[in-house]
Amino acid sequence: MGIKADKVTRLNTLMQLTDEREVDFMARLDYAAAPSFIVHADAQSTNDPKMLKRMLRYFIQIYSLYEIRVKQYVIFIGKDKMNMKKRLKLPEMRYRYKLIDIRNVACEQFLYSDVPGKIILAILCNNGGRAALGTKKPP
Repeated sequence: MGIKADKVTRLNTLMQLTDEREVDFMARLDYAAAPSFIVHADAQSTNDPKMLKRMLRYFIQIYSLYEIRVKQYVIFIGKDKMNMKKRLKLPEMRYRYKLIDIRNVACEQFLYSDVPGKIILAILCNNGGRAALGTKKPP
């Protein structure tokens, strides 16, 4: 292989993993004039230092099952400042997912929907300086 090292430590060649995962949202999107892809999204309420690895594992499992492009999103709904890593850059590979802070999304995108779940998301979004939904402005 042409690899030189100061020290070589042999590792166990058996890698036994039992891994069953459940994602928050996943759908296949098909288009007449563009390639199909899978959208995977998870909601996260805390800054998880292992989020990058978790999303990479999801990517590998989803891609292994469907063998088409996978677009991934984490929607951060926490109250703390979002500070999770969203990309891995190694000489051998690059990986990334999109990290969205729900507080930076305009609530109008969800507020006027006919879908109850979308309306609930409006509570968490950026309300543009207006009083919080369901509260009265001070006199």
